[in-house]
Amino acid sequence: MIKLNKSPLPKGVYIRSEDDYRRDPVFILMKNDCHNKCYICEEKEPTGLQVEHLVAPQGNNELKYKWENLLLACYHCNHAKSDSFNNIIDCTKVDPESHIAVSMIPALKEQVRIDVLQYSEKAKETAALLELIYNGEKTVILSSECENLRNRIMKELNDFRQKLILYEDEPDTLVKCGFYQSIVRMIERSSTFAAFKRGIIRRDTAYMCEFGGHLA
Repeated sequence: MIKLNKSPLPKGVYIRSEDDYRRDPVFILMKNDCHNKCYICEEKEPTGLQVEHLVAPQGNNELKYKWENLLLACYHCNHAKSDSFNNIIDCTKVDPESHIAVSMIPALKEQVRIDVLQYSEKAKETAALLELIYNGEKTVILSSECENLRNRIMKELNDFRQKLILYEDEPDTLVKCGFYQSIVRMIERSSTFAAFKRGIIRRDTAYMCEFGGHLA
């Protein structure tokens, strides 16, 4: 989960029904604000893209149609979160990376590690949600979805680590500059599974010297 900037609704645009937030311009604005990613697991361009309520409305129409309460999530995360997690970090107001760290070691079946960096009730509940999203085993279906998600994350992280190695070993200055720019793009918040890759940079002093300035 990474920090997102929530754009204001265009003048004259109102949300009074589900149809309003599922079509242009509201949905497209939401999609752009979320970088076309699930705001929870951070998968880029998920096929099951859904409108998700940060706080479940549970019959409250004000929350149901409140622009600030609407984000995009994949089917897996939206279904897992359901109405059970209503006190998580609001990533449009607070930087989740200051409160939660996610990581995986290079092993295909390894579970995601979730560390709370700054304790609060919101951080605790967010960590519990991410544990369910990445490592959930309540049902066979959920377990399989989580395993598939972890495999995609690991593939992305393997590609990222390989890019870092190529950058470190490249003697040609021009080619090295190309690897540098590629790494910078991969740690942008708009990148898929960005929190994982940004975490790799943060945990390494040498990488922070090289790329830390691009994590802001």
